[in-house]
Amino acid sequence: MRDSGSASPIVADGFKLSLFCYGHSGPLIRSLRGQFDPTQMDTAIQLGELSCGCWVVLDGNNRIAMILENNPTATVGVLPKKRLLLFKYGEWDRYDLEWCHRNPQTFDFVRRHSAEFYKTQRRKRQFKSAALYEAEITRLRNLLALQLHFRFEMGAACFGLVSSSPE
Repeated sequence: MRDSGSASPIVADGFKLSLFCYGHSGPLIRSLRGQFDPTQMDTAIQLGELSCGCWVVLDGNNRIAMILENNPTATVGVLPKKRLLLFKYGEWDRYDLEWCHRNPQTFDFVRRHSAEFYKTQRRKRQFKSAALYEAEITRLRNLLALQLHFRFEMGAACFGLVSSSPE
C-alpha cells in the first residue's frame, strides 16, 4: 500500500491485519456480520501511525474485525488501496479523537481477551458469588483498557504512544 504521492510503501501488502492496533478502549465491539465485500465500502479505513511505528485503526475497526473473523491471517492486500487513508505519526492527534485508546493493543490481543470477556459474561451464573464474577469482569476490563501498548516485533512495551500534544 502506498500513500498519495509517496514512492515507498508505508504498510506492506503482506502485513497482517491482526497486527494493527484496535483503536477503541475495552472489549472488541463487532456489529458487522457476514463476509467482507470491498466493493461495498463507502468510507475509508483510516490508520494512524504511533510514535513506535505501529499502526492504530482510527476508523474501520468494525470492518477489520469482520475480516479477521472470517480470515484470521488476512493481510493488508485484501483491502482496496483507494479506500485506505494513512496518517503518519505527527499528522494526527489523539486529542482530535477523544475515543482513541491511550494504550492500543493489536487485534490479536483484543480479540483473544474479548472472547474471554464475553464468555465470562455468559457464564455469570456459574460463579459462586457476584463478587467473584465482578472481580473477573473487572480484571478482564482492566487488561483490555490498561495494559501497556506492546510492540510486537520488538517484544517490548512501547512508551511513546500516540501523539499527545497539539501540532
